[in-house]
Amino acid sequence: MNSENTTERRVVRMTAARKLEVFTEPLPEPGPHEIVLRITIAGICRSEMPTYEGEGSMVMKGKLGFPCIIDSVPYPASFGHEPTGIVERVGSEVSRFKPGDRVSGAGGGAFASHIISSEFAPLVKLPDNVSEFDCLAEPVMCCCNIVRTVIPPKGGYIAVIGCGYMGQVCLILLKARGVENIAVFDPIEERRQRALELGADYVFDSDDPEAVSKALELTGGTGFDRAIELSKGLSGILLAVSLMKMPEAGDRGIIAASSVYDKHEMWPTALGFELMCRCPELHFVHPGYIPDTEGLMREAVEAYEKGYIPKDGFITHRFRPEDMHKAYEMMESGDTNYLKGVVVFS
Repeated sequence: MNSENTTERRVVRMTAARKLEVFTEPLPEPGPHEIVLRITIAGICRSEMPTYEGEGSMVMKGKLGFPCIIDSVPYPASFGHEPTGIVERVGSEVSRFKPGDRVSGAGGGAFASHIISSEFAPLVKLPDNVSEFDCLAEPVMCCCNIVRTVIPPKGGYIAVIGCGYMGQVCLILLKARGVENIAVFDPIEERRQRALELGADYVFDSDDPEAVSKALELTGGTGFDRAIELSKGLSGILLAVSLMKMPEAGDRGIIAASSVYDKHEMWPTALGFELMCRCPELHFVHPGYIPDTEGLMREAVEAYEKGYIPKDGFITHRFRPEDMHKAYEMMESGDTNYLKGVVVFS
């Protein structure tokens, strides 16, 4: 497509559970405060799995007139929320961006060759040394959100439970802030080794029945000050709570959970008991948790600019629009080779 005279776009839509199709349709003209963003890559997020499976979705305007979660999917459905691309055209009153700007951030319907976005959407410009084919500001922003929440007191201990994409990004952001005594828990040996390479001080096999007792020995039995839970299951929350210190004057254990808990699981008795006894603060830290989205986005892009995030952005798989269903299949099967996937449109 000619980038200066684009009149059509390709859009990936769900037409049924687990069924994705690519459509070609007219590209709307931008309104006065809107931009046309040509997508280079769009990140694929595990939070989309319930939508892919047809179990539920988020709508911007529900029956009561505000955003909500519904237990169905309004087919055909557009989705994707991690866009990166190049501003192609701007509306008559746009002042934040100009054609040619490379940007990354958040925006709905991102699985498309082009999207129409408000200029006031949480999009940030990329510096010269950051590639628009490797940068995903939105998920890294989520990790900045998490890390801001759980910086431990000086000399304290923090656990990172789950060392997939989000866990690895959180780990490097913790190290960039000078955090020490970071213990990573993951059942996959390769990911534990990767955690050590990225700066973890300790690693544990989360499937090891002795993992909690071994980790608590590091603290002299006192317990961990903070934990980041990214395992996607109740067993990860149980592990995090079991590591927490008992409440003390002026502080208590804090757990930041940012998984999508989409499994049908039985609540473990031990989890309720540990929550009752250790009384930690449990924060479900998703993008809206800290209402400084633009600041967090800038912080995310800065992590790329300063080289905290590797050049490939931890992206392990790149899919054409016609093949992006493979990403959800890999996530669903627990493929250990999959870390982060993107759809490539350009």
